Amino acid sequence: MVKADAYGHGLTAVAKALTDNADEFAVATYSEAQSLYNAGIRKPINILGADFDICDAIPQNSHIMPNIIPTVCDISQVKALKNKVQSVNVKLNTGMNRLGVSADKLDALICELKNSGIVTRSIFTHFYKGDDLSDCRKQFELFDSATVKYAESGIRRHCCASCCVCSDSKFYCDMVRCGIAMYGYSPITSPVMSIHTNILQVSDVKAGEHVGYGNYVSPCDMKIAAIRAGYADGYRRIVDKKRYVSINGKLCSVVGQVCMDITLVNVTEIPLYGNDRVYLLGGGVSGEMLAKSCDTIVYEILTSFKGRIKRNYIG
Repeated sequence: MVKADAYGHGLTAVAKALTDNADEFAVATYSEAQSLYNAGIRKPINILGADFDICDAIPQNSHIMPNIIPTVCDISQVKALKNKVQSVNVKLNTGMNRLGVSADKLDALICELKNSGIVTRSIFTHFYKGDDLSDCRKQFELFDSATVKYAESGIRRHCCASCCVCSDSKFYCDMVRCGIAMYGYSPITSPVMSIHTNILQVSDVKAGEHVGYGNYVSPCDMKIAAIRAGYADGYRRIVDKKRYVSINGKLCSVVGQVCMDITLVNVTEIPLYGNDRVYLLGGGVSGEMLAKSCDTIVYEILTSFKGRIKRNYIG
């Protein structure tokens, strides 16, 4: 899974690095698929979201790039794809009620695709509560009963995302979709991305003085470091929430409000040596810690960092 700019890690760079190890790639939109194709990716690129920009982009009787496979969720979508795609994935709704055809309408959709000359390459679903084995099994039973006859005719099936890779192997079917686990957020992997910046200035602040925007007042004499990072870079704005950065192996608290370009941190007890690296993520600051300070989940944190962020790839 390399959708959403590879979960914030860089779409084309990640895909190129994984070309020899991944059998296929998956994205959410046609524009993401185009970016991969333009970068030279020739392995199958599955668009798992119901993105029909391709209908406008591809002229009638002029097929899409053969390794790009869109997803169909409803029989009404088939007409728009006729003579424009060679094959599709079909999404089955097994309980999330987000996208997908219902089990009782699956046969009619598969038949309509066949009559339109479009190959059904795979049928898939997505578990709404992947960390609950009981709920996953209920969804899988519905998925399996609706699709097992198609497996016998060579149509592949998949329903296993990152959260299920470490659970019941029966969910694997013909392939698994490794998403956030591939980037290091699972019981068996480690985070592959760290985000760091530098100190712009260190100031001595007296007790009772304001620090940054808003109402934050220093409770004592402090050394405050202004670091080059703000919400324009995806470092989420907070008010009255505990958040930390890491400098020289020590956690330093963020004080006041995160600004557009600058964040202020308490470095009173931290040894500084000049040219110190400040970790916003990594270096002792976990994705889970950062997510908690924003009242959100790791997925949103990883996909938020953008704008002026410069990426360096190692290995």
